[in-house]
Formats: sequence, C-alpha cells, structure tokens
Amino acid sequence: MDFSIWDVAKRAGVSKSTVSRVLNGNAVGQASYQKVMDAVKEMGYRPNYMARGLRGNSSNVIGVLSLGGMMFRDPSLCTRFAGVADVLQQQGYDLFLVHDDYDNFNGINTPKYMTYLAEKRINGLITLGATDSLEDQIKNAATKFRNVVYTGDRILSDKGFRVYLGNYNYSYDLFHLLLEYGHRRILMIYRDNNKLLLSRREAALKDAAGSLSISGEVHCQFYNPYEDTGYSAKTSKLQEAIYHTYRSGDFTAVFADESIDTRTVLGAFAKHEKVLGKDYSLVTIEGGLEINQSGVDSITSVHLPDYDYGKRIAELMIEVIEDDTLEYKDVYMSYSLTKGNSVRRLLL
Repeated sequence: MDFSIWDVAKRAGVSKSTVSRVLNGNAVGQASYQKVMDAVKEMGYRPNYMARGLRGNSSNVIGVLSLGGMMFRDPSLCTRFAGVADVLQQQGYDLFLVHDDYDNFNGINTPKYMTYLAEKRINGLITLGATDSLEDQIKNAATKFRNVVYTGDRILSDKGFRVYLGNYNYSYDLFHLLLEYGHRRILMIYRDNNKLLLSRREAALKDAAGSLSISGEVHCQFYNPYEDTGYSAKTSKLQEAIYHTYRSGDFTAVFADESIDTRTVLGAFAKHEKVLGKDYSLVTIEGGLEINQSGVDSITSVHLPDYDYGKRIAELMIEVIEDDTLEYKDVYMSYSLTKGNSVRRLLL
C-alpha cells in the first residue's frame, strides 16, 4: 500500500509538519521523533512524493512555473524560488519545476502545467513572475483550477489567490525623488520586456511629475541594453552599451530595476572614472541582492523582500490546499526605501 505523509501523521498522532521535520532531519521533541519513526517503520513508509505525484496519485507536489527559463535570468525570481522551496520542504511538500516554452503561450500547444493540473500530477501551481503572455494563461488556469497562487495584478475579481508587491508604488517613490532633486532626463534600465510592468512605471513617472506640478519637461528613456548586446553578452559589453546610451542621451540619472545587477551599472561608470553622486545619479530596485553585501550601501534603493515574498507565496498555497472553504485572498508584501547619497541635487 502506498502511504502518504498524512497517513504517517495519523498513525503517529502528530501533525503533518512534525512528520515533515523528522523526515527532513530538523529538530523535534524526543517523544514526537520516536512516534514518527515508529510509524514509519510499522508502515514501511518511503518519502517519495515526486514519484507518486508523477503517477497522478499524490497531493504533495506543488508546481512552480518557469516560462522560457525566465526564473534563471532574474536574481529576484531565484530568491523567491528559494523562499518557496524552503517552506514547502518544511511542510512536507515536494516542488516540481514546470518548464514551458513561449510557443505554448501562443496557442500552439496546451501548456504542460494545465495537463499536470488536470491529471492531478501536481496539486497546485505557483507563478513567481508575470509576463504579458502569461497573464491570460494564469487567468485560464485560475478559472479552471482552484489551487493556483499567482503574483502581480489581480486577474479574477471575485475569486483566486495572489501575493503581490506594489511595483507602481515603489516606482513612484523613486521617480518622485529624482524629480524632486531636479532630474528631468532619466535613463530607466531594465531586462525583461514586460509591457504591463513598463506601463505601470510610465504611469508612476507621469503621476510623480504631476504631483510636483511638472509638465512637458521630463524625458525618460526606457532602455533594455540586452536588446543591443544579446542576453548572453559579456558584462563588459553590457556596461559599454549602458554607458554609451547614458552619454549620448545627455541623461543625469539612472534608474535600474530589479532585473539589473547594480554592480553592472556601477562598473559601467567606474570604467570611465565617473563618480557616483557627482558625475551621475543612481537609484535602484534591489531584490535578491542584499544591499549590505554588495558594497553599495550608499545607493538610494527600494529593497524588495524577495525571500519572504517566496515564503508567503508558499504559505498561501498550503493554506489554499488545506482550507477548501477559502475562495479569495490577497496578500500584500511591503517594501522599504533606503535613501543614500547616490542622487545629486541639481539646481533648477
């Protein structure tokens, strides 16, 4: 007979999380440990969640969607993934990385994760980042299947589950600060061509300018340097593209989003002996990169709690699975703004 972690918990008279901690080698009380080990021995239990999930018999496997490998290009998504994985492991769930290519999102094939959900190979689906092409697919999945937790904008108004960061809000804060300091020519650097996200940032810039009664004199170029260099380009080539664009556009400030490594931007200007806060200004959105570990603690930055973000996504997924009366829930994750000395105040 194929037993589950719930069966072991019932036999031992302890919670599922206690069984998980014992099986994962984490500390529990001696009495609980002995109960679990006795139950495991009596039942001949072998913790092989993934194998059972792929046969369609498990409720322990959670899918995490990776579209076109985007997770591995973005340090913020990698950190969120770590938070998800830690919580799922601690609670006795296994994680299954569902990789789909872009063709599946153009109606050519049925996305793999839809098949996995329909066949119950996975008991839930998590998305860690949104793209324009992904939004309709998430809506389709969340409409047909209950156990879907996503990030970003709310897709269904009356049901579904999401965890989100206010990227409009933190973009507004950084644009407002730059404008308040007199910057009117801003180079916004990003990596992934997410039209939805870019439209929010354009709106944030417009609203920030409006709040300061600035009209008709702000120029912001939204620039993806990888379109010039290729996504596999060496850092030195990428840095030259960034610096050349900055100089040719007569910009005074750089806004680097969370998909851009701050050290890459710093290196682009350091090669030309440009001094931060004097020769150029910089604000950043830091995700997986801890500011106090990067040597750039004087930079004005928004810090995104990516690891905790991932943990909360996983916790909501477990809550959805274990409480079948839940139909709707939004969880907002807050960010923090650190004001450094990387922005020069210009005379107007």
